[in-house]
Parts: sequence; C-alpha cells; structure tokens
Amino acid sequence: MSGSGGMGTSGTKPKPTINKYCEDKPEFFEYHRKIEEAFQRDCEEFLQEYEKRKDFTLKTFSELWSQLDFESTSLAGQDLIEELPYFADSYFFIIRKFLKHGSNDYIKVGAFYLMHAIYSQQHKKSIIKIKLVLSEFTQLQELAARLLETFERDFDFILYKLICEEAFQFVAVERDAGLEPRFVWQELELKNDIFQKQIDPVKKIVKSVLDSESDIKGLSKVCQDYDKALKKYEEETGKIVRVQPQCTLVLNMEAELQKLKNAVSGLDDITVQEESESDNKDEDEND
Repeated sequence: MSGSGGMGTSGTKPKPTINKYCEDKPEFFEYHRKIEEAFQRDCEEFLQEYEKRKDFTLKTFSELWSQLDFESTSLAGQDLIEELPYFADSYFFIIRKFLKHGSNDYIKVGAFYLMHAIYSQQHKKSIIKIKLVLSEFTQLQELAARLLETFERDFDFILYKLICEEAFQFVAVERDAGLEPRFVWQELELKNDIFQKQIDPVKKIVKSVLDSESDIKGLSKVCQDYDKALKKYEEETGKIVRVQPQCTLVLNMEAELQKLKNAVSGLDDITVQEESESDNKDEDEND
C-alpha cells in the first residue's frame, strides 16, 4: 500500500490544521489578542495621519499607505495561509470600530479604504467576507451619499465595487459567538475604545507602587515604633544607638509616596487638559 493516503507506511502524521491548534493551544488566544491590540494601534496612527490630510480621495490614501509602509502590518507577505482567515476576520472587526465610532468623516473614509485594502490583499484560496450588521451598511450608504453631494466619488466607487464582488456578509450580531474555546477571549461588540491614550510604562509602575500604599504605611508604622523605642532606650541608658539605614529609608517612604501621588495627579491633569484642548480643536474644525 502506498503512502499517498493517510499515514501510509512512512508513519508520518498529517499536519494539524489551524482549527485544531486553536482548540489545543490556549497561548494562541493570547497571541491573537495581542495581534488585535497592535493592529488597532497601527490603525489609530494611520487614520490620525490621514485625517490631517483633509482629503477624501483614494489617491491621498494610497500615498499615505506607501509612505507609512502600512502594507507590512497587514496580510501582505503572510506565508501561513491557514492563519490568514483569523487575521483577516480580526482586522475587519477592528476597522469596523472606526467606521462605527469615528469622530468625523475623514476617520470613517480612511477606515473604509483600509477595509478595502485588507480585503483586496487576501489570498484567493481563503477569502473572508466583511461581516456587517444592517445599521453598519446603512451608515456606509449615508456616508457615500454625503460625499457625492460634494462631488467626492472615490468612496462611492469602492463601495459599489465591494458590493459587486459580494464582499459583504450581512449578519444579525456584530461578531460570531460560540462555545468553542476560540470564542471565549474575543470581543463580541464593537466597543468605542479607539484613540484611547496608552498608559505610560513609567506611570504604570508608579500606580503599582501607590496600590501598595497600605503595606508601606504598615511597615512605616513598625519603623516608627522601633525609632521611638531606640530613643527611649538612649534617654534611659545614655547610650547612643545608630538607626539602621534601611529603617531610615522606610521612615521617609510616606513622604516619598506623597510626592509620587502629586506627580501622578499632575500627569492626570496634563492628560485631561490635552484631551480637552484636542476636543475643542476638533469642534472648531467641524464648525
């Protein structure tokens, strides 16, 4: 019997599919989640640059795509064909957040062009359709109509092209759900978490220190009692006892902790001020 079917005489096992890998390897979910987070940050940076151009044309989008080398973050050049459907579906889901929650038409148009670019890059053997609920498709039609009123035709052309290619799959919910392990980690709704400021790593460390405030106060109380006992001993015996350097540091911890609190509070005030100025700027531009 030849070895062309099944294991054959060679005893080699068939290569496991990506579906089987997802079921057996929980670390794949964490990897996939990190990919989504990284792609969303890339989209945020790209769309912020596109918004600055104040131009709805596909030509401007293409120039920025090449300039920022965004192709390297998408599906182009991927060798593992079996993984592409998972990446494509995740990318479409992330981009749909910008279409739904984008603060202005420049963000939404740029996101739609991104969606078209990702769709066009897919491998012919594993084309994944773009899932949309009815309200999302209605928003696209309304956006196309608004742009046509200002003689902007690129968006309408791409939308018509995708419709003719049957690129859309109309669904009842924003994302598939199921009992399989791969559905557990993923978001089920298009949350408005776009353009949220990332916590600075240093600030994150400071916050973790502040979270341990009760422990520091407890340790400081022990050292204060120790310091009082030493002073009392010195007064009664006339002997001078040197305080351990470690304990001196602990006694100063509460003061240092308060400095950290003030610093973090200042950073929060700056962040709020920056966001407020950014919101006011957007309102002025929209007016």
